[in-house]
Amino acid sequence: MTGPTVLPPDLLSRFQDDPDCPAGPVTLDDLAAHWLRAPLDGPVTWAQACAYVITEVPDWAWEFITCALPRLSSPMEAVLLAAGPVEDLVNSSGLIMIDRIEALAESSARFRFVLTGIEFPQTTDPALTPVYERIAQARATAMRRGITTGGPLPPSDNSA
Repeated sequence: MTGPTVLPPDLLSRFQDDPDCPAGPVTLDDLAAHWLRAPLDGPVTWAQACAYVITEVPDWAWEFITCALPRLSSPMEAVLLAAGPVEDLVNSSGLIMIDRIEALAESSARFRFVLTGIEFPQTTDPALTPVYERIAQARATAMRRGITTGGPLPPSDNSA
């Protein structure tokens, strides 16, 4: 097994004007930690912007999500992960990522909880409908105590 993916220096150079952006190598795990610490009010931080940019690479987005998942400390952080990186991944790359999403949902109560925070947009793309249906099925057992009902964050199961 390889270690966490190190972000390319040219990607990080886009954010060098942010004083909180690290000067040295940054892994996707590091990014997840910075992203979770970013304030919700105020200007967008380098970590928030970078987390958005990496959604262009589905494998990076997935690794970021699985690094952030065990770090969640509150339902609000789960909401942010669901409504941001997870939802972006589903909507941009759901067709190629659905098998991984289902596999993790099967083994992780915490990930099922996060999936309860995804909103399914109205879509005219018939290819996405089965993806949304499969996610709905994968999260079904968590819906009664999920994000939308104010349920508690399940403990980290370290299966991510």
